[in-house]
Amino acid sequence: MNVVHVATSLMSGSRFARLVPLLLAVFSLCSMTNRADADVVYPSGIQSSSIIRGIYPGKDAGSCCWIAGSARIVLTVPSGADALVLTIFVPTYALSGAQTQSLTAQIGSSSKQTVCCLGPGIHELAFALPKHHGPSAAMTVQMSSTFVPARIGLGSDRRYLSVLLRGVAWRNTVGPALTSTLDPRIARALLALYAILFLGAAAATYRRPILGSALLIVTSPFALDIPIDGTTLTLPKVVLIAVALGLMLRRPPLALFRDRRMAALLCAQALLALTILASLHSATFQIPVWREFLKEIQYGLTGLMAFVAFREEASQDREEWIRIALLVTTAVVSMAALLQERMGAPMGLYLAAHSLSRIAGPLEGPNQLGAFLAIALPVIFAVALTRQRSQVDLAVLALGCLAALLTFSRGGVTALLIALALIYFAVRANRFKRIAYAVFTLLFAGAFLLAVLQFAGVGSANLGRIAFGAPAGSPDFNGGLGTRAQLWRGAYVLWRTHPWLGVGAGNYELKVAQTGAPGVRTHANSAYFQTLAEEGMLGFFALALLAATTIRIFAGSTSALALAMLAVVLALWFHQITDYVTFYPKVGVLLWALFGVAVAVSSPNARRQSPNDLIGE
Repeated sequence: MNVVHVATSLMSGSRFARLVPLLLAVFSLCSMTNRADADVVYPSGIQSSSIIRGIYPGKDAGSCCWIAGSARIVLTVPSGADALVLTIFVPTYALSGAQTQSLTAQIGSSSKQTVCCLGPGIHELAFALPKHHGPSAAMTVQMSSTFVPARIGLGSDRRYLSVLLRGVAWRNTVGPALTSTLDPRIARALLALYAILFLGAAAATYRRPILGSALLIVTSPFALDIPIDGTTLTLPKVVLIAVALGLMLRRPPLALFRDRRMAALLCAQALLALTILASLHSATFQIPVWREFLKEIQYGLTGLMAFVAFREEASQDREEWIRIALLVTTAVVSMAALLQERMGAPMGLYLAAHSLSRIAGPLEGPNQLGAFLAIALPVIFAVALTRQRSQVDLAVLALGCLAALLTFSRGGVTALLIALALIYFAVRANRFKRIAYAVFTLLFAGAFLLAVLQFAGVGSANLGRIAFGAPAGSPDFNGGLGTRAQLWRGAYVLWRTHPWLGVGAGNYELKVAQTGAPGVRTHANSAYFQTLAEEGMLGFFALALLAATTIRIFAGSTSALALAMLAVVLALWFHQITDYVTFYPKVGVLLWALFGVAVAVSSPNARRQSPNDLIGE
């Protein structure tokens, strides 16, 4: 009997005839269920099983998904997350007479967190997770006001609604991204390398203290991060501890620590660190505050160790070690960056219908490389102007300037040009020195005033576009990182919520999205405005005091290195109107290592050297 005959026999049987309607009914029911599921849309990151009450799925992306006056959901927390981000949309009609909405969230047994004054539009709201949470977290959401669509002429829906929930996401506010991991074998290899380098750096510093200062400079642009329990172990941190150990074993005289200039610099830095710590009072996320506090402590200790190591060295060639370290570091960083023109750069831009690479080398980005070179190259230039044979210095200077230009960092290139010009007028054209510094003062005052107007949202859009590169249209300009107009306006909004202590150090990037810049998570592109937003007026005054202290310390000295550092700090504080470059340790560590050496050189009881030396008077 063939297959066709068997099939014909089954289909003609009475049992199959009775079974066919049942099979058709089941198939029809399944099809209706699938179509019904396909018509239901939930917010991204939320499943139907996550909703306990108060969240209504939509039929499409536009109607997804209304929140009632209160809602409760249970979510699965990914490993490493310490923050939850809600994306909501507030329609104009949803305010129903109220000017703004407020949202209060409680996650688990933690205290309630309230976000106030949400106007129409999309908002990304970040909330801290409890310190001790399990694999899931229950969250209750309470809205400040509701409306009934039927009562305002929007259909027949008589439910009490508030805003639309678009999605839920997770963040790690301290360490690497949630999806990033480091291969255990690589981590073990790096730890072994760090152990070797630690012992070598400690021994070298103990034998020749000046090597400690040189190592702090050489290792500054190379991080080699190893994530460890919410923080990172880096090469500059390892070398800093090793240098400190080597100096402690030498037992330097206490008189070295009583230098008034270094004490003034460290006190100003300590005050800034304390204002960061004080911002814990109003910080939603406290771990980033500790991260920023410890970063400032690292900077201060780097400057102190570089200072003590330089002063503890008794040899006549100590300035030559600093020169060599700076030349080698700048050359390696510049060549690594220039290689990216062939191997691929991390960023690019379109100019006159051409795609151009923006190189960064071992730094985090082009702006950071521009700032790094704007610190190193002026010192090299000052050395070249005061030496008889400076071919190597000039070659590295040319290499570094080429790399700086190819970053296409407007702030970095401008700061470099300002520093080089100030050094030239101070060393070679002394009669124009006063005019050069007067012109710079006017330039700084004008740029800062214009930036403040943009910060407060009352500046000219066209003038801001010319001065700060504001976009002419697309909200996704700058790769989704936001524009300075958005970032500065966000800093202003956040500062107004906590004028004296700010929203918490490191919290700006987690909160800026709720100020009308959805999808943006970055720093404020201004050291002044981010400090004002995160540490309030107290932090801003501490930052201004630090700036004034660095200028005052180097303004009274005539040594080549002190003149170079005066030009560097002036150009740096100008650059930080439009960028926050000392936020990045690779820039901050180099700056503070040179601070320490320059203060040691310009100290009243430092040894006088030949005019042709790096530290010559």
